[in-house]
Amino acid sequence: MYTGASAAFYTANGKAIQKHKLRGTIDSTPFTSDDILSGSFSYVARCTDANSFNIGGVYIGVIKAGFINSLGIGPRSWRGKTISIEFGLCVSENPDVYEYMPLCTGTISEANVTAGLVSITAYDNMAKFDKAIPEAGLLSGPVYNMLLSICTDCGVSLGSTVGQIEAMPNGDAGTSLASYYPSDCKTYRDWLYWISQALGGFATIGRDGKLYLRTYKTESPITANATITEDDRLQGASVSDYITQYKGVAFENIADGTTQYFGGGAEPIFYAGANPFLQYGTQLIRDAQRNKVYEVAASISYMPFNITMYSAPIYDLGDILLLTGGVVATGRDHNGIIQAITYNGSRGLTLQGFGRDPMQRNLEDKSSAGTAAKAEANTISYYKYENEYETEIPQTSGAGWDPIEADTLITIKFVAGSETAIEVLNEIDSFFESPNDTVLNPQYVAICYFIYIDGVLQSRNPRIFQDTITSHEQRQEFYQHFAYRKDTFNFYTEITTPGTHTYVVKAVCMQNGPADAQVKTPIAGIYSLLKGQGLLRVDSWDGSIILDDTGTEITLLLYVEEYADGVPLAQLFTPEDPDHGHETITVSQGVAAVPFWLYVDAMADREPVFHMTAQDIMYCDDGDITNNEFIY
Repeated sequence: MYTGASAAFYTANGKAIQKHKLRGTIDSTPFTSDDILSGSFSYVARCTDANSFNIGGVYIGVIKAGFINSLGIGPRSWRGKTISIEFGLCVSENPDVYEYMPLCTGTISEANVTAGLVSITAYDNMAKFDKAIPEAGLLSGPVYNMLLSICTDCGVSLGSTVGQIEAMPNGDAGTSLASYYPSDCKTYRDWLYWISQALGGFATIGRDGKLYLRTYKTESPITANATITEDDRLQGASVSDYITQYKGVAFENIADGTTQYFGGGAEPIFYAGANPFLQYGTQLIRDAQRNKVYEVAASISYMPFNITMYSAPIYDLGDILLLTGGVVATGRDHNGIIQAITYNGSRGLTLQGFGRDPMQRNLEDKSSAGTAAKAEANTISYYKYENEYETEIPQTSGAGWDPIEADTLITIKFVAGSETAIEVLNEIDSFFESPNDTVLNPQYVAICYFIYIDGVLQSRNPRIFQDTITSHEQRQEFYQHFAYRKDTFNFYTEITTPGTHTYVVKAVCMQNGPADAQVKTPIAGIYSLLKGQGLLRVDSWDGSIILDDTGTEITLLLYVEEYADGVPLAQLFTPEDPDHGHETITVSQGVAAVPFWLYVDAMADREPVFHMTAQDIMYCDDGDITNNEFIY
């Protein structure tokens, strides 16, 4: 819980009427609430899945905002900049005096720029740990020293002090942990996940951008950071009628695939999986280290809850709240621990704690295989894609980015066992090829990557490479530089429904070089790594076959039965280029001619869908457009 504000700040936070605002910087460029579109700001942080209470967590915080002012930042200059945000609360009036506290910081990963709005997505410094570990994959020593090494390699400061780490289970200076090799660890964040589990807690990024580790281990009686009642300006609240508790912990032994239980195997059990840092040493040493994790699990006694309230975002992950009154039944007052925070500005602050009903019987077989399957909900699983052949990126036929002209570069099918979040690291190499180029002109090559989940467009990621060409030598130098081009972009989203999902990246390019120029990706030049907790491992073919085909040109009869002004019109439309299947036509609106753009999205699993736009204002899907009726 943030305690660095004045007494006047906390007094103002308890008032029925509050005034608040945001301010911050993007690198060194300042901004205020006046620069942010109302209702567009959000900050989300969590340390566990939405349907369970996990020991071990390394989730990335996400910042989103829409800026109505470009702040003097170029359209292609947003990505990679650091955004830092502060929350201000009015502590006295006439005149208004605001006191500010730090809220969050992150690196802008996505910026969608339009004429009047720049929508950004930024990730906190936890994303910097998505860096491949050394090939040997070995790490050992006292926990604090290992954490310092990880932070140094990934360019993140360690916020937890040596005293705080040594006070945690398995964190004392006399205990050395070592990563087992080989293991499933691929990145530094994997290491952080297992280390945080060995400490009986989770890892998170603080308000200052530093890495902090916190343990669930508490002393009895538990001292709450704050008390939440029905008087705390609540917008809504719900609490569970059960308490999250564990009676046992199960560990996987990597060497022989067996399972070791602590707590006698009584339900409910926390399945810790194959923690590579709890594998080495004598049986006595391993038992002592694993027993400390069991002691943490046995001390957990929290009520799951979901609270939305008007409050300054003073709470942190791991804060303990005493829940009392209101929806909490009389005599059922209990502690809850904050495991997810969502701050939406004027829409309020949402705090959540999760858990599993202890009355639910675990149905998995308590064999090694059964434990491994159960542990997948608590471990990070990976899906990887790498291209096996050279791929050409198609060129757009117009001045803008059109998803229908893009070709698929990456397809990953993954299975979510429950509600979870996924992150994807994409690296795409490309090169420019123009064997007959003799033209001298300003040269640019731009590529836009479209990301889809289950066929729904999630984000656009444009990249541009440009130079001024005044000689053949400069042109050759341009080609050489572009030959080493690498586009890297991350993607993060919540998966709310269990089952099979599809992640797709499509791309289209534009360039002002010669007509025979091509932009291609080499063999093994496309690499994508999808990861998430609670994803199921799929080692066999799922029976799906994906085919691409090119159809012949078709003639479409579009009859506009009624237009906005009641003038009946008819148009016969034949696409000139069946490869991209779109054409500009003109329909009359009274005495004025309005240009329309029409294309057909013909998919194998549904009827063709007609889309029509008029000056980026009107949109038609499945023949439904405001004030118009279509027959086709």
